[in-house]
Amino acid sequence: MSKFPETIAAAKGSDGSQWKIGEALLHEAEESYTGPRGLQAVADELEKNGLEFSTSYLSNLRTTAEAFPRNRRHELPWKVHSAAGNPDSLDVIVKAARKDGEKVTIWYVEDVLRRIREDERRKREEAKAEAAREQAEAEAEEAEAKARAKKAKDETERSKARRQQESARERKRKAREKKDAIKLAPKRKEIPPPAEDDVAVLVAQSFALANAGKARRLAEESRKKLGRNVSDLSVTAINALAEAALKAANAWTDVANHVRSTSANKRGHLAVVNE
Repeated sequence: MSKFPETIAAAKGSDGSQWKIGEALLHEAEESYTGPRGLQAVADELEKNGLEFSTSYLSNLRTTAEAFPRNRRHELPWKVHSAAGNPDSLDVIVKAARKDGEKVTIWYVEDVLRRIREDERRKREEAKAEAAREQAEAEAEEAEAKARAKKAKDETERSKARRQQESARERKRKAREKKDAIKLAPKRKEIPPPAEDDVAVLVAQSFALANAGKARRLAEESRKKLGRNVSDLSVTAINALAEAALKAANAWTDVANHVRSTSANKRGHLAVVNE
């Protein structure tokens, strides 16, 4: 007898709906990859029925169905919901995109969340670095207090130095725990929803960054392609190529200047919902 009849039926269905499979997994399977009701057991039974699903894909199907109950879904592909990760983020992105006349695609959603994820990562890096500084300062104070305790001339000085040493040791412990608790790579569900007014900014930022990266790669490829053959170019060709390259460089310099011109008024980090 099948342990996962709903999941098998949904996977065999004519439409192969990801939502149906995910909902069936919520009813029949546990999130764990092991155990009799774990996702590996589901994958094994699917394989016996001629269906090949990786455990990571099954996990994504289950997680997305759990994150997006039917009343939180949009008339958009399942992949868009999966990319968004949580319904609050998708609600904001959809609302902002419709206001700007943009189409909500998986790439649109990923562009927005990538920027938020990177901003969140930077904040975590700063917090981790601050905790490391606190730990180093406490370690230095602990060592200094320990040295004073050894050199103390009487019990009063020794007791005071030992109390300072213990205080520094406790601060060091707390700073180390704080530093170790900060994970630099946020999970999708940990990414805060963007503020509606920030969505267009995030998309524009992704667009510009992608184009800048592409422009750099094209320049590097052109430099490599020219290689040693550049010595065989005519003066006219050299002048034309140099002028074209400088025009491109000047255009990106204009972009850099335009971005930097707003630095005096920037907010620092972008706003997030409920912040």
